[in-house]
Amino acid sequence: MLKEKLLQKYNIPVPRYTSYPSANYFHTNFTHEMYEEAIQVSNKIQPQHLSFYIHIPFCRHLCHYCGCNSFPMQKQEKIDQYIAALHKEIDYITGKIDPERRIAQIHYWGGSPTSIPAEVLKRINDRLLSAFRTIEHPEIAIECHPGYLNEKDWEQLLQAGFNRFSLGIQDFNPAVLKVVNRRPSLLPVEQIFQILRQGKTTINIDLLYGLPLQTVESFTETVDQAIDLKPDRMVTFHTDMFPG
Repeated sequence: MLKEKLLQKYNIPVPRYTSYPSANYFHTNFTHEMYEEAIQVSNKIQPQHLSFYIHIPFCRHLCHYCGCNSFPMQKQEKIDQYIAALHKEIDYITGKIDPERRIAQIHYWGGSPTSIPAEVLKRINDRLLSAFRTIEHPEIAIECHPGYLNEKDWEQLLQAGFNRFSLGIQDFNPAVLKVVNRRPSLLPVEQIFQILRQGKTTINIDLLYGLPLQTVESFTETVDQAIDLKPDRMVTFHTDMFPG
């Protein structure tokens, strides 16, 4: 009975959360003054822990199903300008926040945050972590596209301070990935798990269902393969990129 009530409660359409704030919080008359006021209000709310969301909109190429705020990799000058603007925004925000507050979480989404070098991400982390203390075990999380990351890349992400990794596997079937223009994992996923487990991290696996060429049977195989890896968390998302 309780299970049925929970299913009914959550079986409703909700805004996509691949951007932050989600779309239902955006409106056209949000002013700079309102922005500053919101920051000041947050300083008085309990608990006072801080969570920072960093959006890296770039991808080496776009998957056909993507609904995120993302762009194909542009000239390095454009990427540098974005990162510089991000640091400027961090300096502005941290100057308005109560310095006694502590960081509980930093989360990176995109796009593909791992489309830019780990040392660039580390400088962002360092800038935030130099401005505030943290709770005892802060979560520093990143969404990863494993299609372009070699062993050194994963190790550099660990050195950058990340302790929670979400792997965008989507499907283990290479034919499914090819038809949606997504690269399969560069390394065997088992090897990635081994590298990240040595760093004592939390590992999530993200899967997509509703993609072309998928069947109930094939996606069941993908889920079983993901379970065998024993991730800390496994999430399935639906895509309606090809309705009907």
